[in-house]
Amino acid sequence: MAGKLTYKPSTRVHRNGRIEWRIVTGYEKNANGNYSPQYLPCRNEAHAKSESKRLLAEQATSDDLGIEAIKHPNKHAIASCVVKLAAVGATIEDATEYFLTNRFAKRGGVTSKEALNDFLKDSIKGNIAETSLNTYKTRVDKIAGFLGDKLINSVTTKDLEKMFEVIGEHWGNNTMNPWKRFTQTIWNWFGKHGYVAQKTEHAASLLKIPKRDTSTPKMSNVDEVHHLLYWFDTLAGSVGGYKKANTYDCIVYLLLCLYLGIRKQEAYFITWDDVDFNNRRVAVLVEGSKSDRRRVNDLPDNVWNWFVYLKDKATLDPKGDPRRRLSSRLRKYRESFSKMGKPVPDIVATVMKPTYGGKLEPKEKYHNIMRHTMCGYHYKCYGSAGLTAQIMGNSEKRVRSDYYEVVKSKDEAELYFKINPPVIPSVSDFEALAKVDMEDQATLEKLRSRAVDSYIQQELLNPFLKQHADLYNHHKGVIEEYTQMNLNRLHDVMSAAEWRSDPDVEWRGDPENPDAPSEPLLRVTEPKK
Repeated sequence: MAGKLTYKPSTRVHRNGRIEWRIVTGYEKNANGNYSPQYLPCRNEAHAKSESKRLLAEQATSDDLGIEAIKHPNKHAIASCVVKLAAVGATIEDATEYFLTNRFAKRGGVTSKEALNDFLKDSIKGNIAETSLNTYKTRVDKIAGFLGDKLINSVTTKDLEKMFEVIGEHWGNNTMNPWKRFTQTIWNWFGKHGYVAQKTEHAASLLKIPKRDTSTPKMSNVDEVHHLLYWFDTLAGSVGGYKKANTYDCIVYLLLCLYLGIRKQEAYFITWDDVDFNNRRVAVLVEGSKSDRRRVNDLPDNVWNWFVYLKDKATLDPKGDPRRRLSSRLRKYRESFSKMGKPVPDIVATVMKPTYGGKLEPKEKYHNIMRHTMCGYHYKCYGSAGLTAQIMGNSEKRVRSDYYEVVKSKDEAELYFKINPPVIPSVSDFEALAKVDMEDQATLEKLRSRAVDSYIQQELLNPFLKQHADLYNHHKGVIEEYTQMNLNRLHDVMSAAEWRSDPDVEWRGDPENPDAPSEPLLRVTEPKK
């Protein structure tokens, strides 16, 4: 009865009540033709464990067991294998060694979490920059959190693809590419150190790695962003019950994406407790952060105005399903354009894309377009790649290379950060200006600037006149206060509003006196070079 034995210690109770330890060392055929176990008696538990280790070691180095085991297979098959190996100058020993090296790992019995921690410890010993080590730790923790106690040598390519389908649900190609390449690096290390087979393809070898997107980031524009926010506000005003608060919640998530560069999955974790109204700041939590690092962002004036407007309307309930709520309303928004026979705006457009499981699902046509829009406008408005990178949680180098001069007009960038909530703004400063001498050049310039902004806001409000007539009339009053029925002034306001967001138009003052007030402004109709 050939075969490997486990040599596992066992106990039995003697008739006098004493516990005896013993180990099965083999089987002997008795007179009845059955096999009876042969035992090695042991003094106690410690002695039994010691003998078990000794017997297992002897079995591993015994040639008799292997010879006994191959007596039963077809001798012709073995002979055929010997001939084939001899033809390439190899022996059975060579073939056995190659098979064991390729199919079995010396340390394959450890868990994925343990193996990943070993990789991280080994990386720390190397000459690696601190920033790289932080990136290593973030990624290793993410992978270990998914694979957990699964034996490292049992992890398959399918397991890894499933992992990326879950943790990378919202990632684009530019994020997925380095993550999968890093995973291959880890598994190559596992191979060299005996955690997985080292000479054949391992689980990470067959990962499908997408190519990086090298195209210019797709951006939206002021009109699309204004229409999106005001449509959601109009929808919230038309529904009742819990749907009203849920819709206002969605506006908060959109604002976080559009003006703070926060990813949607990060925005879903934010509640009003994370917003500091006194200092106008919002905290991005570790729980939702893609980089697993907390950051605090200052609120632009218009976002602070929106938050004040939404504070008593939106609940930001963390126990709900914000992702589902926002997805549902974005779908309604797209359908509203389809019903009118109009193209869906790029900012919310979708396209059917295959998941890693092969199933087709609607995905963003332009991944992270809201985040890209914020980055482009912010960089142009403030002129600091470092400041923009700090807000977005990206590298300064990446912001500078990807977003420099994506937005051509600074006027348009400034207008982007003037999209305010649909409430009548405070006019105290305007009223103060109105009491001053209208012939004062500085006062006149401020009133003119307000009038131009109001004219643009009027244009943006056109699709929502029914819901926001009061706001429209307020802006109309601001324009009239400056123009005072003067057709030249009215034409000036209309011209400034019409051309200020055109990237091919430049506004400038008196070239002989650059420090002079910007009025009158000269329009240059030829494109910039």
